[in-house]
Amino acid sequence: MAGGVLFIPGVGNGQGVGHLKRSVNAARSMGKDAWVYLEDDIRDKRLSEVLKGVQIAENPWEKLPWKLVVIDRRETSVKELTFYEQLGPVIAVDEGGSARTFAPYIVDYLGNVRKREKPNIAASPISEINVQNNKKMSSLKQLKKILISFGGEDPAGLTSTLLKKIKRDNIFKEFDISAVEGPLFKSPIAVDGIHIIKHAESLVSIIPEYDLIITSYGLTCFEAIGLNVPVILFNPSRYHRRLSRIAGFPEIGVGKPDMKRLKLLLKKSTSLKGVVERWQKKLFHLKRLDESGFKELVFSGNMKCPVCGQLNRARARLEDRTYFCCRRCGIVYSSVLNRGKRLYNSRYFYEEYKKQYGKTYVEDFNSIKKTGIARMRIIDRYLKINNKDILDVGCAFGPFLDAARDMGYSATGIDISEEAIDYTVNKLGIHALRADFLNFQGGIFGIITMWYVIEHFEKLSAVLKKVNSNLKKGGLFAFSTPNYRGISGRRNLFTFLSLSPPDHYTIWSPKMAAAVLKKYGFKVIAIRITGHHPERFPIYSRYLNGLYRVISLLFKLGDTFEVYAEKIKDL
Repeated sequence: MAGGVLFIPGVGNGQGVGHLKRSVNAARSMGKDAWVYLEDDIRDKRLSEVLKGVQIAENPWEKLPWKLVVIDRRETSVKELTFYEQLGPVIAVDEGGSARTFAPYIVDYLGNVRKREKPNIAASPISEINVQNNKKMSSLKQLKKILISFGGEDPAGLTSTLLKKIKRDNIFKEFDISAVEGPLFKSPIAVDGIHIIKHAESLVSIIPEYDLIITSYGLTCFEAIGLNVPVILFNPSRYHRRLSRIAGFPEIGVGKPDMKRLKLLLKKSTSLKGVVERWQKKLFHLKRLDESGFKELVFSGNMKCPVCGQLNRARARLEDRTYFCCRRCGIVYSSVLNRGKRLYNSRYFYEEYKKQYGKTYVEDFNSIKKTGIARMRIIDRYLKINNKDILDVGCAFGPFLDAARDMGYSATGIDISEEAIDYTVNKLGIHALRADFLNFQGGIFGIITMWYVIEHFEKLSAVLKKVNSNLKKGGLFAFSTPNYRGISGRRNLFTFLSLSPPDHYTIWSPKMAAAVLKKYGFKVIAIRITGHHPERFPIYSRYLNGLYRVISLLFKLGDTFEVYAEKIKDL
């Protein structure tokens, strides 16, 4: 069970069975890699047919963690989200509750009325469309056969309400009408002249037999559109009606059908055809996340603040990651959808580096070393203890280590890149090891440095504790990192975050750095704002370049910064 995908659908109690069927279909397509968990109070023998062929997780706590937890419910509370996150990384599907703001990842198939809370992915609600995008709408059939379907539960009793109106008004005498009775209906449907379909396993297989579907906003209406069958919506709530109107579907009211409106829509069949045509074009351009696609998703990063451990509101949702800002400590952190980790090999130091900076890392060595000399002068000024052993974490090809050695320090470097360590040892003759910092066993140092490295660590708290344990009291911890309060972040935080590399798991600001480091036994003694870019100011003009630079320096608007902190206590 451990390492698989766990689906937690909402079913019954007013949620219908659509969420359950979608989860079951996804789990069934994934085979042994997926399980479905049904809470005790929503299990029902009438669902046995729906659940055929899937693995049921009786106790999801038996083996942890799950590779992925997919919540497919109408509404999830923040309290429930916190509970589910203990099982593993969470994806929320079509989430309409308070958990939407805090969830690590959101997939919307059916849209959302809260326009400001966009999803990470707006995916096509149907995995397969059986018509071609250029198929002419004139091929829609004349309306003769009508199917009425309001899900597997129909808690609002829409089926009975509509059928009674149809029988009373006698407006469908020229139509052949069928109605679906779902497995969780409270009472059976019995209306003269109406064909009742009990417990239809797959609506997709029978929808093409009909000329019109009357349903509520949900998966069925999109399946019908994809199969070239027009729809009219009769909704159970104002929420569903709002979604219907946002989507542009014809609808006949909430709870009580507007029969005059229904008659009018049936006469204006061209408007129904227009909706089909418009939505088919849109469906072809929406991103596809097939049911089995959940198996390929792997998450890293942080669901909660890596410093404070609390849940926070999402600040930016991208297709491959979500950013949060801790309301307590102010750090920005991310939950990342991994599609393969970035490799810091020779290709990065040569081809990728040159593409970004115009020269290879080796060609840029002297320039980077010059920056290292400036940093060493600051370190030399503030170091109070008699310990010149320095550890550079993420040393790359060793330009900073070379600068430290030139100033009389005993330099050691570690890096995960084999090419970087080989260059540092064999070309520079400096002691360096290929190692991950959290697993490094190298003793106590007087200085530990991380130049544009700290943001790459997923487990920030463990890293800062490790720095404290490997640093002598009175020693210095120095690092540089991007600044989300620089001109780029202030101008447009969403754009700044979207342009940040996906493997930057935390993003700092000078203001919050002191508070965070204090928790781990450090006192900030100097902050140096760097990365001043006048050209990133709004309404930039080369004639104002000098003025903007002065403003950037004066108001500390650089997009990067350096921190120099003294260890004042052990943890």
